Amino acid sequence: MIRPMLAELDLAAQQPPAQTRTDLLWQGAPSPFGSTPPQVLAQLAEAGQPFEPASAAPALHLAALAQALRRLELCGRWRNETVRVAHPAGPTCIERGCARVLGIPTLAVHLIGWSLDGGLWLQQRAASKAEDPNLWDTLVGGMVSSEERPRDALLRETWEEAGLQLAELGPLRKAPTLHSSRPVADASGMGYLQERLLTAQVTLPEGLRPSNQDGEVQAFALWRPDEVRAGIARGEFTLDAARLLLRVLPPC
Repeated sequence: MIRPMLAELDLAAQQPPAQTRTDLLWQGAPSPFGSTPPQVLAQLAEAGQPFEPASAAPALHLAALAQALRRLELCGRWRNETVRVAHPAGPTCIERGCARVLGIPTLAVHLIGWSLDGGLWLQQRAASKAEDPNLWDTLVGGMVSSEERPRDALLRETWEEAGLQLAELGPLRKAPTLHSSRPVADASGMGYLQERLLTAQVTLPEGLRPSNQDGEVQAFALWRPDEVRAGIARGEFTLDAARLLLRVLPPC
């Protein structure tokens, strides 16, 4: 049962764009740093913000592009947080809410939390979340900003989402690294997610319980492995969490 379910989930995580997309090339560079539907480029041009002005530093150009996307309501939720852009002219960044409509690859971190007796500490995402509201997720998960290294992001997310300090949890263990490429709802369905997920595992000491700090988690619960499998089969988990957890659960 697990292998067919995992194969189905992996297939769902690797889907082509829902519409034709144009590669974003910068001043003749051979490699794109993102992609977007032609209609997005057309709306930007009509609004006086063409993709590639005659001369502009990449950081200034992307900042102006992001503001134009915001005015046109063609981005996800604006967070005043930037993510890295592997730009041909050199690394730079852009507002996180614009990454999907521009097809810019992002990086996320997850922490899988075990109890001493083999249970899994899981979080239920808040109903107010823009993505996957009310679904169950790994103990901690979040995006790496342009100003962070992955461990910095994991440390921050572990506190914000679970009220825990990495230092008090003991040694981290390796877990799978996954990739996702699939259409998302940003810009009225014109977004495309490309993300690498870095994951670690840890066993919480006895008596230590997670407690949300940022309002983005509505509940924590300790699940048994068989309950996790059944919950995934019922569609109660985010796609990323389901793919990660099925890979680390002990054999049935």
